Amino acid sequence: MFLFESTTRDLARATGGLITRVFPRLQPMFRRGGVVRNVIVLAGGTALAQVLTVAFSPVITRLYTPHDFGLLSVYTSILSVLAIVGCWSYEQAIPLPRDDESAVRLIVLSMSIVAMMSCVTAVALWFAGDFVLSKINARDLLPQMFLLPIGLFVLSFYQTLSYWAVRRRSYGVLARTKVNQSIGQVTVQVGAGLLDRGLVGLILGDIVGRASGGFALARIVLKEAESSFRTLSVEGLRHVAYRYRRFPLFSTGSGLLTGMGAFAPIVLSTYYGTQVAGFVALCQLFIGTPLTLLSVSVGRVYLGESARISKADAEAQIRLFRNIVVHMASVVVPIVVVAAVLAPWVVPFVFGKQWEVSVPFFQVLAPSFIFLSVGSPTFLVLDVFERQDRHLLREILRGPLVLGPLLVASAAGGSPLLGVTLYGCGVSVFYLIGMYLSWRVICASKPTGKDT
Repeated sequence: MFLFESTTRDLARATGGLITRVFPRLQPMFRRGGVVRNVIVLAGGTALAQVLTVAFSPVITRLYTPHDFGLLSVYTSILSVLAIVGCWSYEQAIPLPRDDESAVRLIVLSMSIVAMMSCVTAVALWFAGDFVLSKINARDLLPQMFLLPIGLFVLSFYQTLSYWAVRRRSYGVLARTKVNQSIGQVTVQVGAGLLDRGLVGLILGDIVGRASGGFALARIVLKEAESSFRTLSVEGLRHVAYRYRRFPLFSTGSGLLTGMGAFAPIVLSTYYGTQVAGFVALCQLFIGTPLTLLSVSVGRVYLGESARISKADAEAQIRLFRNIVVHMASVVVPIVVVAAVLAPWVVPFVFGKQWEVSVPFFQVLAPSFIFLSVGSPTFLVLDVFERQDRHLLREILRGPLVLGPLLVASAAGGSPLLGVTLYGCGVSVFYLIGMYLSWRVICASKPTGKDT
């Protein structure tokens, strides 16, 4: 425990140092605590979890083949899409009620829904699993697909209880669960790999990791809300289901639009095989995941800073926008360029000779990692200006821009490298357009003479 806490504090200080250089005015907030400090504690725990995953990746990539990783990416892609509708988005409402009784009812409602959805998924796999997997060139995944309903339930279980932790502002608890997840995942994956269990080891590691975090949160929820569980009733569940009905009606659809990018591994597997999907998955692990962690952490702080500035103060908002873009680019561009240049030597040395073929894929995807990392924090400004219309427009564009070029290249018989290159171009264009939409919203804000 002491090792975890000290390491998390070190990561928090490192991340906090970067963010305070981007946002100098936040330095007093780091000294006295508050929202930003909580965000950095959570980011520190997430960072430590990612460090553990990346640290063991050279071992795991030697125990499993690119084909195994490709099948895992297809499994994860299907799982992530199902998870969007797993609880019908009711879990997102858990932080909102004033009383814990309603929040607990939402937890039970969410878990009841995902139990039903897991059963529906199992039945669908029984009747159509072979047909669907054959169509996407991933039939080797069929023996392990019985784990998908379990994975859906475990993932939704953790997501639901994590919203309770957010409600209680238990960010340190969330940080610890993320580390527990990584420990459980790598332990099972390495152990199963040493026993030569193949793909099932990768999937079981994913499930066990998520479950370890969920069980830790469950003990806390049962302890903190024991009295609320005693007041549960069917009528109470009906009440919260109706009270928060806008979440399944609207948030689920928006989430599905956002999740369109998760279909990329399925498209890659369908047209180019699971090995290519595995190569792209390694690229994401190698550089995409650490950069995503950085952009999410900076984005949350940027959201708070932008919200504190008057929406009518366009000049201050513009300066803040430019500040984050310039500073993020100054950090991300050198990292990605150096990684792309050194990839031909680093990848085979670190991950094993069998992964050397993935180097060209990483190099053509490098620009998309830059645009994703720099652009994604700026997307949050639409929430500050309450421009959900622009948010919806952006997400409508995600599918055609991200998957469209890949589908065109594959349908036209283009090489795997060409398909991945066009996919990276589509991702870059999407984030450029997203940045432009945020920029236009800021520039369109005008002083009105009253508080907006």
